[in-house]
Amino acid sequence: MNKLISLFIVLTSLVFSQDRSIIFSTGTPDSTSGFLIDNTNSYANRFSVNVDFVLEAMNFFMTSENQENSNIHISIREDLNGIPGELVSEFSEWNYTIDFDHPFNYNLIQTTNLCVYLDSGNYYWFVIEAADNLTEVSWIYSNSPLYQIASSQDSGISWQTDVSYAGAGSIFGEQIYVQESSEGDLNSDFTTNVVDIVSLVSYVLGESSFDQEQLIIAD
Repeated sequence: MNKLISLFIVLTSLVFSQDRSIIFSTGTPDSTSGFLIDNTNSYANRFSVNVDFVLEAMNFFMTSENQENSNIHISIREDLNGIPGELVSEFSEWNYTIDFDHPFNYNLIQTTNLCVYLDSGNYYWFVIEAADNLTEVSWIYSNSPLYQIASSQDSGISWQTDVSYAGAGSIFGEQIYVQESSEGDLNSDFTTNVVDIVSLVSYVLGESSFDQEQLIIAD
């Protein structure tokens, strides 16, 4: 059964994760037990990034006994001295209804078009809370108890941290590459063509000037 679940996750991930990186992942859970998320209880996973990323997607494993009241609020937050802090951006929060059509309690949110940036060397929090007073869902436990997590019993007003089982899920991102200008690319459009030649001739004739970077590229 676990092999079937893993195969499903891999095939689903291939739909959106080509040329993307896994920033954080707990793997596929083995059970359906998890953290209770309701109008007072909230949970968060802490993760870090070692290069600059744009957030691409996130998945998480959740179950609920009541399909009519399964509305959650998800956010990616900055790290504030080891606990969840402010939103990374105005686009880094989502209201979501648990998808009961997906097998294995798998849920996916894609964020490709939102330009949520995660900066190298920083910690962040993947936070899930109830979106209304009636919701009661379970964020299924990770298989390993070695994750940094935070829990709140007052709707996110205060947080307590621990090293324990996390809420099962993954964070995906696309790495940001800063492409250097090529030799002769005087206008930094990442190609060397007649426009650059005209600029160089203009400089030689004394009709224009170059900054230090352009002088190095033109050399």
